[in-house]
Amino acid sequence: MKKRNILLLLATMTVVLAGCGSKDKEVSSPDHVVDLTLDASYGEVTLCDYRSLTGEKPIYETSEEDIDGEIEMLLYDYAEYEELNGPAVAGDYISAYLTAESGGELLIDFADEVYEIILGDEEFGPEFDKKLDGVSVGDELAFSIDYDESFEDEDFAGQTVDFTIKVSAISRETYPELTETFVKETLGYSSKEDMRSQIANDLSQANEEQSVAELQENLVQSLIEQSTFGSYTQEVYDYCNSSVRENYSYYAEMFGIADINEVYEMFDMTEDDVEEEILAQVHRMIAVQAIATENSISVSDEEFNDYAKDLAEMNDYESVEQFLEDYDEFSIRYGCLEEKVLDLLMEHATVNEVPAVLDEM
Repeated sequence: MKKRNILLLLATMTVVLAGCGSKDKEVSSPDHVVDLTLDASYGEVTLCDYRSLTGEKPIYETSEEDIDGEIEMLLYDYAEYEELNGPAVAGDYISAYLTAESGGELLIDFADEVYEIILGDEEFGPEFDKKLDGVSVGDELAFSIDYDESFEDEDFAGQTVDFTIKVSAISRETYPELTETFVKETLGYSSKEDMRSQIANDLSQANEEQSVAELQENLVQSLIEQSTFGSYTQEVYDYCNSSVRENYSYYAEMFGIADINEVYEMFDMTEDDVEEEILAQVHRMIAVQAIATENSISVSDEEFNDYAKDLAEMNDYESVEQFLEDYDEFSIRYGCLEEKVLDLLMEHATVNEVPAVLDEM
């Protein structure tokens, strides 16, 4: 198995355990870049004044709703499921034999195996859930729904869909009561107040780490946009090519997609977009190395070991040795070098704090 390349993932300050490449589309093997080192020539660049960059730092606030959400996630580990005959209410899990047909075409066929429905999630729209509200085990339903052209499922949009359903089981998720006894003896906090306080502190720390990561990324983008790049070596291009394509191969594996081109379509990307992303990584490496050289920044063996240990712990490896079996040494050394360069950029940057804009789910 080839070593995994973490360059792209380190650039976003998050290490995701990727697969070992797609079998359906060749990607550059890292074998030909085994000699790539922090001292190797990556390419030409005329750096901007990187000691006077300006970057935005999004500030994330910790709300009471955020704390409640974390507590709910804690309780999720202790959830129990009660089997019921009915009637089903919002939030219940309904196991049913299900078919959906439109114009003679079978859109969903679970006639011989159960399909899991969470009542209230509106997977097939609100009207579908209304039809199932109050059902009991053994109920059989047959109904049609006219879907609007704007419905999110393209197979259903603008169609009249005929459903048949036979309910085989209903279960209800229940959570333990959040008593002081449960908080102390099960969750390990001294009190409810202590629990909320510790969770708030953890969230604030995580928010700050996220803010810093986004600031660093904003500074790097400014650095690349304001610098002028010349030629680059084949070795660094091949390395970045492997990194970027391996990242998308990870998504292909995660979503069970055989053809990597389907992943590009999922992200609304063309081959030109992928190439642009590869070159952006090339320029990033060239700029980082140039700044490191100008400022005599290097990575000692001790720093490498500490950095690898942190990454191993972050990704739940039992040991650094096990982590190093999966990830190549150079990409880890480069990740450590880049982190030190990012610290330098932040030290001299003009930082504008702005309210974070949260993506709507």
